[in-house]
Amino acid sequence: MKHFIHAQDLSPQEPIRFVDVRFDLKDPALGRALYEKSHLKGAVFLDLEKDLSAPKRHGTGNHPLPERNKIQERLSQLGLSPQEFIVLYDNGDQTCAPRAWFVLTWLGYQNVRVLLGGMKSALAQGFEADGNVPEYQPVALSLTPHEDRLVDLSVILDYSKGNRPGEALVDSRARLRYLGEQEPLYPVAGHIPYALNFPFEGNFTPEGDLRSIDELKERFASLYGKEALYVSCGSGVTACANYMAMEEAGLTPRLFVGSYSQWLAQGLPVETIERL
Repeated sequence: MKHFIHAQDLSPQEPIRFVDVRFDLKDPALGRALYEKSHLKGAVFLDLEKDLSAPKRHGTGNHPLPERNKIQERLSQLGLSPQEFIVLYDNGDQTCAPRAWFVLTWLGYQNVRVLLGGMKSALAQGFEADGNVPEYQPVALSLTPHEDRLVDLSVILDYSKGNRPGEALVDSRARLRYLGEQEPLYPVAGHIPYALNFPFEGNFTPEGDLRSIDELKERFASLYGKEALYVSCGSGVTACANYMAMEEAGLTPRLFVGSYSQWLAQGLPVETIERL
């Protein structure tokens, strides 16, 4: 694995910068409250909406990528240098840590991993937890976003008209949401026309481990040979788990960060049929 890591492959003696990114969309304050109560010793906290996203504006999705200057300032304050080994964790369901991984690697960080099994897996391997908020020496940063890892709305709009048959847009949401049978977050159910459904949870075993590379290659078999691959979800968060898994399987996707929420904000048409 090049993006994920098991707790047993970490040593409490090696220098690791843990970053806690636990978050609950239904209770945005919960993640920080959990962090302040207890976190892996030495861990700092990044908030999905305050740090890893910019504010929602007219016509954007619900979680735009953060403005470079603001996230750079935040990372500097936390003393997070690109030269350090950074391990991100959420509660183990991979709903938030992959988004943090995407933001950091989009900014040029390379030595970044997502912890499989979340905080509890590290505790089981002997890592300590406490409630102390650590202070680190700020570092000077000059980060350059890698915009080639993104795809913008105009490309997806053209794709949705059937004009890009050699490409594929992956919808990472649950199948019932994709089919328009269920929609807990947005006023219109369905999906972007011509999108293919690969729920992000399918990359992981029931125990929270990443599926083997062979299993991932089988899962994404229909995507090999495509001229371009794009990943989306509701607002560009859980799509990052598919992005990571696809790269693990040797594919090269790009993130449509606005995803379904931006699509609806733009008043664009949706469908509920599955095109095979």
